[in-house]
Amino acid sequence: MTKIDKEYEELYLKYSLALRKLEAEIKNIIEAYNFNNNDDLVDHTKARIKSFESASKKLKKRDLEVNPENMEKNLCDMVGFRIVCPFEDEVYKVVDLIKASDAFEVVEEKDYIVEPKESGYSSYHIDISIPLIFKDEIKYVYGEIQIRTMAMDLWATLDHKLRYKISDDIQKELSPEFLARAKDMRRFDYRMQCLKDEIIEMKNDETYEKPKKLLKKR
Repeated sequence: MTKIDKEYEELYLKYSLALRKLEAEIKNIIEAYNFNNNDDLVDHTKARIKSFESASKKLKKRDLEVNPENMEKNLCDMVGFRIVCPFEDEVYKVVDLIKASDAFEVVEEKDYIVEPKESGYSSYHIDISIPLIFKDEIKYVYGEIQIRTMAMDLWATLDHKLRYKISDDIQKELSPEFLARAKDMRRFDYRMQCLKDEIIEMKNDETYEKPKKLLKKR
């Protein structure tokens, strides 16, 4: 094994350890919230470490040499964790829980829900620094957490699948259609949030009269 291979192996071990710590902490804070509030805040999560091929492509796009040092210092999303919630208000509850955790430090926040990207992409991103004890020293590993609704996640998944391996010219031509579908999803998200809020209001309103049962068909 060459020296550079050894450096990559060590770097990816740190990413793996950081991801395990991140997964455990998020699982703990979400389960504690659900227990204390009798709620299911999160639909599902997804964790990953960016592949060497993907990391190399990103470094080259920034005109940076592909090496372990540049990968560690310049890529903040090598460790990635996605949290998908049913409703938009739950996204911000998760954001607050993450920011209150002392297991890692928040480096930067990007609210692409309030201000979506030009493509229509919506999500809440939190860049974090995860402390690790590695070789008897405290090392810090950067990671990115994405929190989004199920509708946002569906759009992002389908958008990526459609755009994958098509030329920039085709993407540019179809970008208005991609954006229109993103806006459709945002409207759907908004209406479902309104419906949820209305149901909660009805449940809490002691004067609200439940509708009579529909007559059975004869």
